[in-house]
Amino acid sequence: MQFIIFRSTIVSPLVQKVIPYTSSGVGGPTGNDLEEDYKQIKHLIAEECTFLLEISYAENSGLHVFSFLAKSILKEVLCAIQQGKPEVFSPGRSTEFLKNYKSSIAFLADLEGTTW
Repeated sequence: MQFIIFRSTIVSPLVQKVIPYTSSGVGGPTGNDLEEDYKQIKHLIAEECTFLLEISYAENSGLHVFSFLAKSILKEVLCAIQQGKPEVFSPGRSTEFLKNYKSSIAFLADLEGTTW
């Protein structure tokens, strides 16, 4: 429950600044390249979410059972991409697909490697 509140009140508005989408699934004119989007999202996460992530990863916090990174941040980023930029992982655009795939892997590695 905590990660749902965190996702809807903190993470969603941050991610929608970078990858806007509406309930109809049509995003803004933000292009098909995810690399810059991921950079902006990492910056926003570092500014706004580090405190909670540090607490949740602390050994004796009791919050380690809630995966705020996976269930809030990554879930919201995926939702934003699926709704706001559904074409970025289209296999019919092989060059874009490969570039966005590599950017996504680097983004995940960056977040998972961060010491909160």
